[in-house]
Amino acid sequence: MIRAGYFGSLAGVSDLTSVVWGPGIVLALAGAIAAPFVVERMSDHGFRKWTRGIIFTIAVVYLIRGGLLLWQSA
Repeated sequence: MIRAGYFGSLAGVSDLTSVVWGPGIVLALAGAIAAPFVVERMSDHGFRKWTRGIIFTIAVVYLIRGGLLLWQSA
């Protein structure tokens, strides 16, 4: 809890409304509980394929967001 409070304050989490906290906590717990069952059923090749896709998607989102921020500040 202390770590979440510390890093949450650095990330601006305190700006979020209380309506976002409940579903966020429930989804985080559901993901943590479901993850072992999903990962155990995946092959190594499937795991690498999904991981590559997720990392690529996150990278593209960050590049687009960075580009938009640069474009807006110019």
